[in-house]
Amino acid sequence: MTEKFRVIEDGKPGASRAAPLRVALLVLGLGLGQLALAQSVPDSGAGNSPAAPNAATAATAPANADSSAAAADIESALMRLEEKYAIQEKEAGELKEKLLELEKSNLELSAGNRRLMQQLATAREAGKRFSAELVRRVYRNVSRHVAGMAGTSIPYVGTGVSVGMAGLDVKEGCATLGALNELNHAMKLDTVSESKVCTLAVPTQDEVMAQVLRNWRTAYAVAAAWANQDESTLPAEPPTVPQARANELWMAVFGAIPQAVNPAPQRPGPIQPIAPTPPTPPTPPSMK
Repeated sequence: MTEKFRVIEDGKPGASRAAPLRVALLVLGLGLGQLALAQSVPDSGAGNSPAAPNAATAATAPANADSSAAAADIESALMRLEEKYAIQEKEAGELKEKLLELEKSNLELSAGNRRLMQQLATAREAGKRFSAELVRRVYRNVSRHVAGMAGTSIPYVGTGVSVGMAGLDVKEGCATLGALNELNHAMKLDTVSESKVCTLAVPTQDEVMAQVLRNWRTAYAVAAAWANQDESTLPAEPPTVPQARANELWMAVFGAIPQAVNPAPQRPGPIQPIAPTPPTPPTPPSMK
């Protein structure tokens, strides 16, 4: 009985709530036990009669029976309370474990959220840098070509201007792809290949002049095909140049109309120009 009525204060969940109830039941049980004991002792005033002990015993027998029954009921109630307490204590332990798991998950989610916020901030900064750099490069490239149109139109001399601008285009395109890959890296995306642009060879001025001298009509057709990718802006065949206009241009650049050093022998009938070689439709290189 002592172990069953012992008050447990070990700090477990629910122990502090069950202790007062158990103490009250303990006091009640002890009170009933003392009452039963008092009723079982014979009255001292009846000691002169030989039949007094038997009469007292007979009188207290029903009270003792009632006290025993009450004690048994209390014992049974205590056992049921102990069982309920054990169940509640088990449930409290399970809830505590779940709470610890939720706290751990919350800490992991918080850490993951901080990492995502850092990645987002890094991607935003990379996006701002790329946007500013792209605007600067595009504006400079377009402005360079617009401003250099007259220079590229100069006979012979314009060839060198065109070669220089093409070289800058390759350099700017390679740098733009490098900036794009920095953005892709910051956003955890796959990078694109830079070699197809960065290794693109630009012909020299002499090589360009050789192409023109071999067949200038083919050179024009290839350039027109590239220029007409989005919309048709140049005729497929080169336009006719008025002789007076051509002479004026040559005079402005060279100071005289060029004369053939070794004129070709005259042939009967007009000389037909060399037919242009059909150009291959240009296909922009893939960036993947």
